[in-house]
Amino acid sequence: MNNNKRHKPNDTPDTPDGVNGGVINRQLTFQTRKKIDDAASRNDRRLAFTTYDESKNNPAIALPMHTLNVLLHLCSANDENDSFSTKEEDKERAEEIFFRLMKDSEEEEDKHQQGRRKTEMSYTAMARVYARNGEFEKSFEMVDLCKNGGALGKGKDGGGKKTQQKLTPKLRTYAPSLRGFCESGNWKRAEDVFEAIEREGLECTEMEFTAMMSVYGREKKTCEENGFRMLRKMKSKVRTCGKELIESVERFFKAEPNAWRCETVENVESSSGRFEVSSENTIIGSSSDNNNNNNNNNNSNNSEKKQTFNLKRVGLNEVESKELIASVGKLAREREAGANFDDFCNWLEAREAKVQCIVDGANVGMANQNFAGSRFHFGQLDNVVEECRRRYCVCSTSDASDASKQRPVVFLHQRRTKDHAAKHQFGEKILNKLRQNKEIFVTPHGSNDDWYWLYAALVAGEDAVLISNDEMRDHVFQMLPDPNLLRRWKERHQVRFSVTKGEVELYEPAVFTTCIQENEEEEYWMIPFVEDDDEEKENDDDDDDDDEKWLFCCKKQ
Repeated sequence: MNNNKRHKPNDTPDTPDGVNGGVINRQLTFQTRKKIDDAASRNDRRLAFTTYDESKNNPAIALPMHTLNVLLHLCSANDENDSFSTKEEDKERAEEIFFRLMKDSEEEEDKHQQGRRKTEMSYTAMARVYARNGEFEKSFEMVDLCKNGGALGKGKDGGGKKTQQKLTPKLRTYAPSLRGFCESGNWKRAEDVFEAIEREGLECTEMEFTAMMSVYGREKKTCEENGFRMLRKMKSKVRTCGKELIESVERFFKAEPNAWRCETVENVESSSGRFEVSSENTIIGSSSDNNNNNNNNNNSNNSEKKQTFNLKRVGLNEVESKELIASVGKLAREREAGANFDDFCNWLEAREAKVQCIVDGANVGMANQNFAGSRFHFGQLDNVVEECRRRYCVCSTSDASDASKQRPVVFLHQRRTKDHAAKHQFGEKILNKLRQNKEIFVTPHGSNDDWYWLYAALVAGEDAVLISNDEMRDHVFQMLPDPNLLRRWKERHQVRFSVTKGEVELYEPAVFTTCIQENEEEEYWMIPFVEDDDEEKENDDDDDDDDEKWLFCCKKQ
């Protein structure tokens, strides 16, 4: 006969080795935790904190870290009209909960248990609590405490026991102090926080840039150049500004009376990048198109005068290009078998003809092949390569003997050259033509051909074009240290295609780059933005570019 007692789901046995040596009642703990969590989900702070106060001196109740973090969050999210407690009372309550959380975590660490360890969320919640109370220095100190695993107290590392558990702060850990310093006008300390975020390798969002540009606008007399440095940093970090960010940028330019004029530009010619602004908004003596014509047109009304400027293509600078090439090369070598990738790099260097037009063979050959029984389409690949020869390269099929001419290069995985489609007479003919023209590189077994064609395109320089519809959003590309660099490179070099009944269309990159642009010579800025109203967001089919506008800011004479 089995004497082991079988418990019902709600008849959970007590667990020895509880808080302060007591016995944990798991059922009572569960009920208390659920009551707090449910109250928090309804933002019922009174019930959540009352339940916690009733339980905190009961050694039979051991609340998990998640519930304590929920309570910390409630302390940091008090509505100004909440009559239950003041901000100061919330801070005192948060410190008490945080001390308990740290103490519980240290005890669990001593026992080498993982279930109740502290997390970054605890420090982030405390950073929010202090920032809400105007204690921005304490809010920023939580970042260092998070890194060092310390608790609140005196001294740089806190007064609690330093543990072996080191945590990594997130952007949200820094954000409360950054916003607090900005809102209080302390732009120097805000810059300290911003620099700390960058040192940690975190990417700032529009929220952080908005806060910085807002404080620069309010304190422009003492930090104008700092504001322009932030705008230049935004060139590579922000593609288009949202509503709040563009408003903060415009306020920055307008903060000094009679220094800058701003005008919204809604129409930029897609084929040339040209745009017009009112002549009253432009600087005297500009060298841009139509300036002389406008100045000489004495019979025209001032309000009707227009002046023309041009947006430009903006690529990666030399440092950014080297960084992207190095990061792709490093990841490829770590993931490719043996010396495969190094052999490929040697092939690139030894090749007599410069590789300028790179074709993602798999992407081209499998385009439109989303039906039952479909296979790799060599005829489609041949048509695209022929169009590349015509458009980008100084060669044709007839002069195959001249290896010094620039040629498109197709990258194909080895299995694509040995499957059923490749063994077909038509497939064999196209593969032989590519080999004869030295227009193919076959990646070896066990390799990822993405690394090869991407690396070849990156090292090809400013004139390179990559023929591919690949959006490069999968995990392979997200492993790059700075995916933003790849996004910017794609906008400048990726050529998309379509093939319909053998007819090939290649879609060139835009003649200008959608990013913040500065013309130092003529002293004007063009800043792209989207008016992200709720009505516009309802239609997911809308093309963002259709709603794109530009803020033109020019220096007055």
